[in-house]
Parts: sequence; structure tokens; C-alpha cells
Amino acid sequence: MYRLTIPTRSTTIHASMEDAQRFYATARNRSGEGASTFQFGTLTALDTAAVYSVSYNARVWAGDQLIKEAPAHA
Repeated sequence: MYRLTIPTRSTTIHASMEDAQRFYATARNRSGEGASTFQFGTLTALDTAAVYSVSYNARVWAGDQLIKEAPAHA
């Protein structure tokens, strides 16, 4: 399970990292905002408390290391 926080927008729980990425991409697309104004998300693995960033393109990062590419249609 993962908790996704998009600052000033929402905090949601997802069964998988990919579900969280898709949610982030949908919120980004619906906002109509660009990369300079739509904030990165914070993704927390609830079982380990590992914390990741979700970039504008829905990729998941641990610091400067890419953890997971964006899912198809993100």
C-alpha cells in the first residue's frame, strides 16, 4: 500500500505504486497546469515507510535514482 500526497490537492491511498502513478498523472492532466506549477507528489510505502518523489511525468524517484518509469498512458 502507498500513500500519495499531492501538495495543496489531495492525499490518497493506493494498492500499488503504478496505481498511485496513474492517479498522479490523471490529477496533473485534469489540472491543465504545466511542469512549472504542478507540484511533485510524495509517495510513501506504508509497509516500509520508504519515501519517494513523483515527478511531473509520473516517474518515481528516490533522490536522483529512478525507481519506476511512468506507466503506459500516464
